[in-house]
Amino acid sequence: MVTHIAQTLEVSLPRLRLSFFVNTSWELECRSIPGYVVDETQTCGTMFGLTNKLVLRPSSASSDVPLLPRRVIIPIGNILFKTNSHFANVFIYTDVEEHVRWHEYTIDTDLGCLTGTTSLTSKLYQCYLHALTSHCLPDPLLGHTGTEEALYMLQSASCRSFQRLDVHEAELLDLIGNLTPNRDYYPHHLRSMATVIWNDLPVLSQHHGFFQIVCTIYDHARDLEALYDPPTLFHTPDRNPSLLNRATSRNKLYYPSDLQISKRPSSPGDVIYRSRDLSDLGTSELVAFQTSWSIWNCQPSFGNLSPNLWDLMSSWGSIGHSNSVVSLRYSRYWLSFDASHDWFVIYDLCRSATNEGERNSKIKLCFSLSAAAYSKSKYKDIIPFVAVFALDKCCRDLSPPPERSYMLSDGLAPRLAHLVKLISRSARPLQSTPVYSLQIAQKRKTAEYNATISTESSIVAVSILDQWPHYQRVEFPAQWFDNSAFIGYIVPYIQSIARNVELREHVAQLQGITQSYVNTPIPAVGPYVFSPQIITSRPGVPLYSLHDVMVSCANVPTPSTGRELYQGCINHSIAAEAVPQLASSPGLDSLIEEFRNSCRPLLQLYGHELYKSNLELLGQPAHQSVRGAVPPHELLLAYHHACSHIKDKIFSQIKGALAPSQTVEETNSIAGLWPRITPRSLLPQLARDRINTIPDKWRPVIPHFATALLKYRHSLRLLELSSRQRHGELLRETEAIHNDILAESTPDWLLVQVRLLC
Repeated sequence: MVTHIAQTLEVSLPRLRLSFFVNTSWELECRSIPGYVVDETQTCGTMFGLTNKLVLRPSSASSDVPLLPRRVIIPIGNILFKTNSHFANVFIYTDVEEHVRWHEYTIDTDLGCLTGTTSLTSKLYQCYLHALTSHCLPDPLLGHTGTEEALYMLQSASCRSFQRLDVHEAELLDLIGNLTPNRDYYPHHLRSMATVIWNDLPVLSQHHGFFQIVCTIYDHARDLEALYDPPTLFHTPDRNPSLLNRATSRNKLYYPSDLQISKRPSSPGDVIYRSRDLSDLGTSELVAFQTSWSIWNCQPSFGNLSPNLWDLMSSWGSIGHSNSVVSLRYSRYWLSFDASHDWFVIYDLCRSATNEGERNSKIKLCFSLSAAAYSKSKYKDIIPFVAVFALDKCCRDLSPPPERSYMLSDGLAPRLAHLVKLISRSARPLQSTPVYSLQIAQKRKTAEYNATISTESSIVAVSILDQWPHYQRVEFPAQWFDNSAFIGYIVPYIQSIARNVELREHVAQLQGITQSYVNTPIPAVGPYVFSPQIITSRPGVPLYSLHDVMVSCANVPTPSTGRELYQGCINHSIAAEAVPQLASSPGLDSLIEEFRNSCRPLLQLYGHELYKSNLELLGQPAHQSVRGAVPPHELLLAYHHACSHIKDKIFSQIKGALAPSQTVEETNSIAGLWPRITPRSLLPQLARDRINTIPDKWRPVIPHFATALLKYRHSLRLLELSSRQRHGELLRETEAIHNDILAESTPDWLLVQVRLLC
């Protein structure tokens, strides 16, 4: 809703409870979030494809303060997604809601991430959107893909720091878990094939680890439910564990090795792949190879066999009139083709195959006919003949008979037994024959009738055979047989035989052409020859983790203090006035001793640091004079630029040292398999369980970068205090620079401070 009130243009979004106004700089400024305006660039460096989002930036009035980050507002609703080309389009449907709630995230360009509130719902919502909008290339803000970001978030402690899952959080976990495709055996009672139900998303976005991590979060939630009465029951969908583990084992090569989801070994149920380039004679793979080889080299062959095409076709019994749509392109049809039904369709298709270009036709024939030869179809023995029809030009000049359906079981000449059977069918009923008027018992009448019909049928059948192949007509006793019925049975049979004879003549021509391909040499024994031949010195492909890259790195950057760049602000620190000392607190002393005597190392470290801090506090003045001692804003701004330069320089040196140097490493980097070198991938190395595992030459480098990052963040804090005229706090923060307390911090304590400030 746009209104013009008191010379001010107001813009209101009532459902989102957001309001804006046009400020003096002609920017659309947000009243709900003071100091922020709608950014002209509505991209946040990640979540590409998300339709519903609003990016805000600091207004031009506060442009001299670089501490304010951009923000993004994302509404809460039903999330819909679909794939458009190679990207995912994500839309948040909110039309059913009277009041639309939303999440606000800060765009942290220093660490390369979106930061929101501490609520689990906000984190899971962000995680789901990162996963949906992921691409195979890293997001500019994150330094890695949205899938990797979602998995890192799910595995972090922030997604397990809850007391109880609510309904909305469980729904989000279900949505995230469903990103892993469901795999099941097909058919269910066998273990040979599997079906995969994919989401309408890029394949790399559907990571196998989403379901596994969601299950671990649910397990943690179930453990916590033991504290509540009644406990909430959480149900996770059933997934086939063997197929899921197999997918984990096989798909791990598509993602960086640092992205470890499951610590379990590869599934023992997976099979060891046996290369088919070494094959025994007679196997389906060898037949498929021979078929494709003979077609590509225009050397169709029957080997040492000399099959008869007519005998092969006669074994089918019939050739049907087909309406099937058959193509030489590879399809499932060729794995179960029916030659007796589609014979003339296949025959005509192959005879005209080279009309569209010899090379393209051979490619199609190699795929389709080799698949037919590989299949378990009972008609696959016809494939060598079909290959000859497609490759030999003589077959194209032949004119096949016009008929398209044949009863080959009728043969090429009448058979006496079949003629007798057909003639017997045209016999009149007993009541219409002379035997019916005889004065004998009914049983004798039936016997006399059957004997007469059999005798007369044989006489007529012999008469027909005597006239063959110039059959015209035959005399038969009309008092025993129906003439119209006789013609209805005999004529179609005779016509079918005549058509078979005509087809036999055409097949004889084809047989003569195929005789020249008997005993044609063709490769019969493996191994097959591949070009180029790829020989690896070790199985599998190399996996590069951040630890492996650090170990192999030769040029490790040397940490420099950069003290000369900090000196300008340090020299401006304020001298304190002498005032009465502060008194110690018994409660604080007791708490410090409790921490120092704890059995947990981190609490002991915290207790010692708190003890030293308390001693320094007791020995310092309780108040400092601020008259004429506040550092000027320009000096703080210069200090901020110096800190920023040091931070960027150190990170650039680390990133350059860990960058790929060899061709194989660069190839892996392009493929997305090189470890991501970002501030958030380096800082976790400060943890107590990691700092001692990295190479000795890298141990001073990572804390040095963390210190530079903290000083940079601290410089932003100083600028904020200076802009808000909070001189007392500014002096205390300036004193921290003078004492250089960060230089004395342990790696673990540096990591804690990074998490607190960032």
